[in-house]
Amino acid sequence: MRNIKRHLNIFAAAGLLLCGGALFSACGKASDDVYFTVMLPEGVGYSLNGDAVVNVRAGDRVVFDVEINDGYEFVNSNAGRYDDGKLILDNVRYSVTVDLAVRLSTDIADIVNGTVTVSSADDGELRYGQPAVFEFMPNANYVIEELYVGGKPYDFSREADGSVTVTQVYDEFVSLYAVCYGRECAVTSGEPDGGTVTVTAENDTVRYGDTVKVSCAPDDAYKTAYIEVGGEYVYDTEEYSFTVQGDTFITARFVSEDWSAVVYDYNGADVSHTAMTVDYAADGEFFYLQNDNGAWTRDGYTLESWNTEADGSGERHALGAMIAMPDRDSFGADKELKLYAQYKKHTPSEYFEFEECTSHDGSIGYEIVSYSDGGKNMSEVVIPDSYNGKKVVAIGNDAFNGNAHIKSIVTTAALEKIGARALGNMSELTDLYLFDSIRSFSDTALVGTDLNKLHMNSATKRIYDKILESNMVDKQMLVKTSERQKIITYSGCSIAKGMCSEMFYDDEMLKDYDVIHMGVHARFGSGMFLKMTDKYLNAGDIVVLAFENYDHLWLTDEGMELVNEEQPWRLRHFESNYDIYEEYELAESKDINDILSALPVYVAARASDLDNGRVYNTWPRRDMMNEHGDYTYFRANAEEGSLVEDVETLYPSMNFLNGVDKINAWARPLMERGVRVCFIFPPVYRYKAYDDEANATLRREFLAELNSRLEFPVLGSIDDAAMPYYCFNDWINHPSTDGTKEYTSRFIKLLSAAVSDGTV
Repeated sequence: MRNIKRHLNIFAAAGLLLCGGALFSACGKASDDVYFTVMLPEGVGYSLNGDAVVNVRAGDRVVFDVEINDGYEFVNSNAGRYDDGKLILDNVRYSVTVDLAVRLSTDIADIVNGTVTVSSADDGELRYGQPAVFEFMPNANYVIEELYVGGKPYDFSREADGSVTVTQVYDEFVSLYAVCYGRECAVTSGEPDGGTVTVTAENDTVRYGDTVKVSCAPDDAYKTAYIEVGGEYVYDTEEYSFTVQGDTFITARFVSEDWSAVVYDYNGADVSHTAMTVDYAADGEFFYLQNDNGAWTRDGYTLESWNTEADGSGERHALGAMIAMPDRDSFGADKELKLYAQYKKHTPSEYFEFEECTSHDGSIGYEIVSYSDGGKNMSEVVIPDSYNGKKVVAIGNDAFNGNAHIKSIVTTAALEKIGARALGNMSELTDLYLFDSIRSFSDTALVGTDLNKLHMNSATKRIYDKILESNMVDKQMLVKTSERQKIITYSGCSIAKGMCSEMFYDDEMLKDYDVIHMGVHARFGSGMFLKMTDKYLNAGDIVVLAFENYDHLWLTDEGMELVNEEQPWRLRHFESNYDIYEEYELAESKDINDILSALPVYVAARASDLDNGRVYNTWPRRDMMNEHGDYTYFRANAEEGSLVEDVETLYPSMNFLNGVDKINAWARPLMERGVRVCFIFPPVYRYKAYDDEANATLRREFLAELNSRLEFPVLGSIDDAAMPYYCFNDWINHPSTDGTKEYTSRFIKLLSAAVSDGTV
């Protein structure tokens, strides 16, 4: 801490004046023809421009031109008044020596990293020589930790808001000084693969405002892709220093030297940073594309997507989409995947009528209340992101209702609300482009409009990208990007966590196949999974159905088409790959109106989750998935007695056979193009009711009926799949790690034998 300046008791010393031979500082009142002497001696901290001694008649006015030095301030005087560099004595009636007090203004009360205010102790006027209240307030993220009064340490206590209050006499002797230190901050670092990250701080205790240095040392054959500091990325450097602004997590990404770079070209826009390379990925690796999120700006345009060609003629990807890195050999000499920003030009503002409205955060923006293009009959409308310097945050009720010419509407990341019938009864509207910043979507917004495509772009923080449901997209990516013959399995939650895929590669008959287990969760009807992947299945691929006997999985139209009360939550898939209904061709798997009917609930729930900082990390997470898409190796064996013994048997319910025609109808075109299809029973807990002789008879009858109805082979029987309790973790069809390995072994044995003898 700096040295405290010693306060100066600065007075204009009283001179010795002779009045009738007597020593005086002020003589008694006299008649009007008597002269009085008024003196203002020189002093430290100020100087006079003019005489210091003035003789005047009674009743005259005296003005001294006083220049207070820099760093000092007027405190008080025993006579007259001080006003803007002048000490003025009106109507002089006495001889007087003026005591003028000034002091060092910066040392009355001072604070480092904060503010100080001075007020009267009795809420009146601040008066010299009377008690005053000194309130010290630290800046945000700072804490008062030292306080000195008169140059000596002073004990103090903090108020709830962090302030400190001290009462002292307001005179030339007062001196208060406080020091605020940044609050303690936790700075932690990760341990990334491929290199080490070293964090060096100024002090042992890291505080807000301190400087921290990050140094990266990649291992041999690796390079530093970026440094991550508190969620922000720093590229093209192995050393980076930053000012601590709170608890901060630091890590880096080290990548193999033969990985490809992802380079974004802003394609005519202004960009808020200079580093364009934002990621690296190995051939076939999945990664997220950058979203808009304020990094890219182009006045009068909306960033709508990325494209592999500057003119938009290449492969389109939504903002924030997850894609697989193409083969490095397909790139040029720079070994970069280059993506070009694609923009939509805003429709002229004069085509809209606006009214002011309030956005979700209380700021004032504009709402579109009507639209008219003056007879131009434009086929595409791109909503402007601002009007008169304020954001356009809403499309109001009936704004476009009944328009018979618009085919496409593109919104912006600023748009929060679409009102009742706002896009209703639009006979030509087929495409709607939204951003995940939308917070309110009326359930009648599209009434009477037959939309064909809904595009969703990322613009805000991801909050659903590590939930259970996201593996639907992960696994579709594995199917889509596989370049070998494939074995694809479909099931319910019994193998939702995958089987032990690496075991397949030890089998002589199956070692040359890529193995992908599409089973995700019992909440998802099989219809969506089947249609997600059938276009990527080729002659020679093997499809294994291991459906559980639950109506909602596939036996009903609802199960096959995945339309039920949980539909809004399935829209979380948007965050696994934005524009999923275009990237992943899911529109064909269900009526788009079912998606649109769920949209109001989804966007409202997402806005609430975003505002409340909720992070969904439902087990199992994507980061638990291995390269085969398996979520295994972490489930304990069941304890004896932990599973019920009298549940209804999963098989054989003859209801299962009611859906065979649907499965045959799906499998038939695949088999016609050379895809091999078969059925294997899923893992089932062998509980007491299972071994009941009556059920054994039913199982035999069921198996015979299934074999006769299916147009493809059934491999094995229910008994080949059923296992004892200790092979499970919870419920009758959730295998433990050991049980998963056991079921995988049985599955491989059945499939390998069928491939070997030509059954499959």
